[in-house]
Amino acid sequence: MCYNQIVTYFVAFETSEISEAKSSEQLKEEITMEEKSSVFLFWGTISVAFLVCLIIFRLFSVFVFEISCKEYINNATKAVDIETAKSELEKAINYMEERDLTHGTVSILFENPKNDIGFWYSSIKNIYEELQTFPKDVFKSDETDFLRSVQEKIQNITVPDGISIYPYNRYFLGAIIISIIVAIICFGLEIKNT
Repeated sequence: MCYNQIVTYFVAFETSEISEAKSSEQLKEEITMEEKSSVFLFWGTISVAFLVCLIIFRLFSVFVFEISCKEYINNATKAVDIETAKSELEKAINYMEERDLTHGTVSILFENPKNDIGFWYSSIKNIYEELQTFPKDVFKSDETDFLRSVQEKIQNITVPDGISIYPYNRYFLGAIIISIIVAIICFGLEIKNT
């Protein structure tokens, strides 16, 4: 009987050690899962914050382009005399030349003619030169007719989409795509681990 008791105690002791060993391994596994979860949450949050910053930057750059260039072009279409139209177009052309918006394309994947910056710039520049060559000693009615025809030409010129972030259009799109992918992966893994 004594032998049986010793074996029973020994088995009970080993069983408790094994269960303690398993629980410490489970504890380590739970800790690493929590660490992984916090890492996924951290990088997911960072990528979403970066995406929000990109969107804010895009909106800000559109706003700056609108007030620094496009509004001057629109003002030229509303001008009542040739001198005012020339002055407004000159401001827009100066902005284009300072920012090197004189050539290239804003297209990312496919070359689209409506996104040709060179065509847009040369069209505005040609209209400005046309305004400069108009003689000053003509009747007011002739000047008004000429100004209307020029203003119609300006209105028919479309501003290339995405010009406000040119020449960084490809990088901008790449950064948005990467941010979205990282956020989806990190939050997906976070959800999977919980």
